[in-house]
Amino acid sequence: MKKYLKIVITGQGKEHAFYELIQKYAHSSLIEGALLNENDGNIVIHACGTTEKLDAFIDKLYQGAPTYKVTDLIAEPLNTQKDYRNAFRIIEN
Repeated sequence: MKKYLKIVITGQGKEHAFYELIQKYAHSSLIEGALLNENDGNIVIHACGTTEKLDAFIDKLYQGAPTYKVTDLIAEPLNTQKDYRNAFRIIEN
């Protein structure tokens, strides 16, 4: 059964350098969804997958990147269920 999460990441460093790594993490964890560039200093992710896949994805997100240090990560249920068409996209405003 698929679950939908909203994940908000706070950290320091180059966000855009972390975006591609997040997309790779999503692909390797078989996560569908989108990374939303909110321009408020946080990285917001809408993620869809099984509990096990989402747990693996979140574990990878905590690792951060060489140019981005994660200081906080909040994951909460997302009430909106979308069809991400088996893809994970980066959506820039």
